[in-house]
Amino acid sequence: MKREPRTGINTLVVGGGIGGLTFAIEAHRKGHDVRVLERNDEGQYSGTYLPIQLSTSKRTKLTNRQVRSS
Repeated sequence: MKREPRTGINTLVVGGGIGGLTFAIEAHRKGHDVRVLERNDEGQYSGTYLPIQLSTSKRTKLTNRQVRSS
């Protein structure tokens, strides 16, 4: 992972869910020192199915494109 030069900024992320980890990765890439705190020893989503889907508006746009191209 490419990292920009260190900024000297210390960042504390409370919560190791998908949002917290995404932020932590990006902050690290920007050169910040990051520490993540998570209450659950195994991680918030350990062994859990986490579906990520397109938003409704994106689905509508995809459907409209498919209709136009037919």
